[in-house]
Amino acid sequence: MFEKKFTDAKIRDGIINQDLKVYKYLDKKFRPKTVAHVKANSGSVADADELYNQVIFQIYLNIENRSYKTKEDKFAAYFTQIMQNRWIDTFKQRNRKRKIDITELSPNLEIEDGVSFLSDKSEVEINNTICLN
Repeated sequence: MFEKKFTDAKIRDGIINQDLKVYKYLDKKFRPKTVAHVKANSGSVADADELYNQVIFQIYLNIENRSYKTKEDKFAAYFTQIMQNRWIDTFKQRNRKRKIDITELSPNLEIEDGVSFLSDKSEVEINNTICLN
């Protein structure tokens, strides 16, 4: 099947004008790359779908705010850079705030509500949950 290829300028205009053909083209071309990148870096298809939508929205805002320059920025490289940076940010945020139910660690441990534990790993217990910072 013949697929129409859009120039960077037409992609920019199509995003701003909400051209359905441009969005379908972007979806076909960049969603699979986003899914592959996220799955290869400890994510799921749902994570990739959310990331893809965030990237398209960010590009829309960048075009609207005139921080995306068609002549200077190649769209594919621009999309890829935003996608990779956003995934890194998401991945870092997830790893910073891991929660572990301490009853899973030691089921025989008796815990009183409101008891806090502090250690060299900055563990804080809140309602039987340890938050690792």
